[in-house]
Amino acid sequence: MKPLAISALLLLAPAAAAAAEMITPIGFILANRDRLNGRSFCVVGIPVEMRQRFGEVTNKHLFRGKLSDGTGELILFSYGSFPILAAGEKIEACGRFDKFYVSPSKKTYRNQLKASVILKGPGIAAGLVQIVGDQITVAKKPAVPAP
Repeated sequence: MKPLAISALLLLAPAAAAAAEMITPIGFILANRDRLNGRSFCVVGIPVEMRQRFGEVTNKHLFRGKLSDGTGELILFSYGSFPILAAGEKIEACGRFDKFYVSPSKKTYRNQLKASVILKGPGIAAGLVQIVGDQITVAKKPAVPAP
């Protein structure tokens, strides 16, 4: 798909959100990072260089690594109740893209997706996620098309 076609689809994404979520190629986000900074996306890829742990006090899952889809790589960060990720396992990550992010510990990251949703297995691109503006919501079960 050509970038112009993807750009047109991005404009239509909110209207089509009731169907399946729009999966955006990482290469497209990186090629347009100035214009897309601060927007939310769903990407599908394979985590590489993963570091994950659980907080001793919060029992929350902390994940930082890179996500690659063959068109590019993003820094992927998540914090919350997410599935354990295995090396080489395909996932869908939905969250806010920041071309430049400074963490509370003053470490800087470029091209980061802060995921609020991570899906594995049959949940990937199954219509479970809706992005409307800055809000990312997950349905309890996949949308069922009308007969």
